[in-house]
Amino acid sequence: MKGPFVRSLKVCLFLGGVLCLMPFSQAQAFSLKLESSGGANLLIADNGPGDNDPTVGAINFNGAVVPFASVTAIGITKPIIGTDDLAKMTLNVVVSTGNAGGSLKSSLTETDYFVGAAGGQEPLVSFVGGTNGLTGMTTFQSFVDTDNMEFATSGVSVCTPGAQGPFGPGAFNNSTSQDCVLNGQISLTAVAETSLGANDVQSFGSDISITRPPDTQEPLACRFTGGGVDTDNNWDGTLEDGSMQRGNGAGNLPAGIDRYTFGGQVGARTAQQPQPSGEWQHHQQTGPSGSFGFHGGTNSAAEGTRIVDVRCSDPGFCAQARPAPAKQLDFDAIGTFSNIGKGQKAPVFEIPSPNVIPEPNGGKNKEFTFHWFEVNIDDLGEPGKFNNGAPNSVTCPGRGFGEKSGGPFVPDPVNAPGTTVILPTTELANCDCPDFYRITVYKGVLNTEVTFLPDGRIDPTSMNKSDVIYESFGFVDGGNLQLHPPTGFDSN
Repeated sequence: MKGPFVRSLKVCLFLGGVLCLMPFSQAQAFSLKLESSGGANLLIADNGPGDNDPTVGAINFNGAVVPFASVTAIGITKPIIGTDDLAKMTLNVVVSTGNAGGSLKSSLTETDYFVGAAGGQEPLVSFVGGTNGLTGMTTFQSFVDTDNMEFATSGVSVCTPGAQGPFGPGAFNNSTSQDCVLNGQISLTAVAETSLGANDVQSFGSDISITRPPDTQEPLACRFTGGGVDTDNNWDGTLEDGSMQRGNGAGNLPAGIDRYTFGGQVGARTAQQPQPSGEWQHHQQTGPSGSFGFHGGTNSAAEGTRIVDVRCSDPGFCAQARPAPAKQLDFDAIGTFSNIGKGQKAPVFEIPSPNVIPEPNGGKNKEFTFHWFEVNIDDLGEPGKFNNGAPNSVTCPGRGFGEKSGGPFVPDPVNAPGTTVILPTTELANCDCPDFYRITVYKGVLNTEVTFLPDGRIDPTSMNKSDVIYESFGFVDGGNLQLHPPTGFDSN
């Protein structure tokens, strides 16, 4: 649905300067729409007036939009991010007000994803995170349209996971998903509504994506073993005075750095449905997140925890690694907390009400919470760890690769812990990087409130999969992660 820019229909609006922008009726596929409480109605087409970025697939608007003193809105999509099999879009907005507050609706849209796509069902994954000012509110929603229309947000052809938010003052971080039935080309639309009082600033970054339904190709199969000890956010050992502290011993870390251990195996005896095998343990030891144990599928974990789904991706293997069929493994699981720290070691989670009750120590009929969690493993060769400072941030993006690689990242957690950037998704791993590990844990559901399937397993649809309470990740500084070919049981 791309077409030439219709210059004969352009209009001029005075917004602290003159911008010639297209009327709403003339959207040209990849477009950004800005609607404000001050009466501004702007439509910026890719490479049209108002777009400061000449790159195809990127829109960068920067200017005053009444009543906002400054609005910076950046949208990115194909061909810059995503692949033939991954429809992807990011929208990042920073707004500030002067003597008057107001509201702004930012909409980003693109069409013609999945040319010649096969039919099937895939999840629309939607992430948003940022910081609202003292008076700020943000609501976000993503949409996929099987009629392939621009700015489509309603109707029988539209699929959406629903609204995320509203989020009030301060930092926020939320992800959700919705299975959507696809058949042919689709469009994506992201819509954010923000409000802000006078003399305030707020910002957010968002990432929405959906995978092309698979053809008749067999999915990659693999399994994993490994573990390690690491510090969060790829801290490179630089202390506040500029000196270097190598070694990630718990006593050697700055106050703002988390240290944790992790390990287990996934896929032996089987990585296949109906019940993949595996067990996982994560021990948050020291740092701002406090201290706790978390596990799933292990003999010591509460009955009901298990590995739910295993996905192998990114075909091939890196030098010196065993000839595995893939470089990345992601798994979803159900786990429980144990050994919760107390006093100064008490956990500090990412949201005010994480609903965390550890599994009981002996005794029955006691309340505790089950938690959905997701793990990403990147096996990028031998040795698995980095040995001198942090890896190159261009070659090795801070949030790793594949699923969840797009999102908020703190480049310097020691000297600038309040500075956050939003990284785009990087689908394919780079073998010049160390191994990578990430765990994301979601808000708990009481053991008395989960739904059980007829075979006695917990129904994954009864778990909270949208409210993140804990996330740690980094290129491994101690340990090794190894992907392997599937077991003989799966190969047969």
